[in-house]
Amino acid sequence: MWKRKTADTDEAPEAEIAETEPEAAEVSDTAETESPEAEDVVDVEENLEETGEFPVDELAEELVNTVETEDAEAVDLQVPEGATKEIPVEAVKEKLGEVDFSEVLAQELEDIAEPQKEDSHIKRVTASVEADTQHSAHAFQTAVEGLMRHHLTEEEHRRLFTYFAPIPGMSQQINEALDTAQESACAKTSCTGNIIVTGREGSGKTRLSEGLIKALCKERQMEGARVAFLTAEQLNKKDPAAVVNTLAGGFLAVENAGKLSSQTIENLSKAMEFKTNRLTVILEDLKPGIRALEADYPEFMKKFDSRIVIPVFTNDELVSFAKTYAKELGYKIDDMAVLALYTLIGDNQNEENPVTIGTVREMMDEAIKRASKKGRRPGKRVGKRHLDESGRIMLYEKDFDV
Repeated sequence: MWKRKTADTDEAPEAEIAETEPEAAEVSDTAETESPEAEDVVDVEENLEETGEFPVDELAEELVNTVETEDAEAVDLQVPEGATKEIPVEAVKEKLGEVDFSEVLAQELEDIAEPQKEDSHIKRVTASVEADTQHSAHAFQTAVEGLMRHHLTEEEHRRLFTYFAPIPGMSQQINEALDTAQESACAKTSCTGNIIVTGREGSGKTRLSEGLIKALCKERQMEGARVAFLTAEQLNKKDPAAVVNTLAGGFLAVENAGKLSSQTIENLSKAMEFKTNRLTVILEDLKPGIRALEADYPEFMKKFDSRIVIPVFTNDELVSFAKTYAKELGYKIDDMAVLALYTLIGDNQNEENPVTIGTVREMMDEAIKRASKKGRRPGKRVGKRHLDESGRIMLYEKDFDV
């Protein structure tokens, strides 16, 4: 578009125009900001739309009144050296007539469309960022799903929980505890995913906790982890926050948890709410000890959302444990020795203090000790008649104190 420019100067002949360019520029700026006539605009596009022609005559007249040296150069008008800067109207018309206004309009339209192009570019960039974000979110979700998947095979599960798998209901309890712990596998704190293990003295609570820790390491695809087994009395003498910080991302098992002091519980509970890299805490105790904690510190105990109760073992389950224990140490109980073991367990069994796997372990340790005294122990040369087909050393009835 062309804007009308006027100068607040005295009338001068048409052929005379201000000689100094700075004054002309100043007048032009003033006219654009202050003069009402500056708002008079010759709408080239409107005229073109109505008549199909550019208003060459009108534009030439405007240029004659306002043209400066720069304007003359812009339309390539030659002013002879030493001549007055008089620009004939006809010359301006002729020069304007040579201008291809279709190109001018095309450039104008391109300038107008440029922001739209920029917007399109922004949209493309935004779409690309959104695609990258979606890809990252998908990758993260895939990683989380991979972490949450179970990686334990049945054989590994049976090996880790050898003593407990044959007991009815124990495998289900163990699996549920592992599932619950895995739900918080991506958490940064220890507010959930912690476990309570209850059972009588000698029922194998610590053994079960060891199995749970190994299973969770396998489930979470952890090559190694920091683990601590502390009694409540030991933890009471330490700074729980420091212990949690040291074991971050690992496991803390607390034996006889019912003996934890109120100050220790308060500090431990607070520490578990900060960044622990999913430290898993396992509390072990008899049922009365756990019930006391639940009654006195309900908020703390809410952090423990799974529980495994080790039941009283039957005689058959205890004998099964004994066989497994002997196998781990390189021994095998012969048939007559099994009967002797049943007799020992039956003689010690009573309702108030039932026989536990701890008691059976002591019985087996004593039998192995007797066998070792007679030269039947791993690392020594043992006669083939005292070995089974897989090379394990035989335990006989005489090795048990019946």
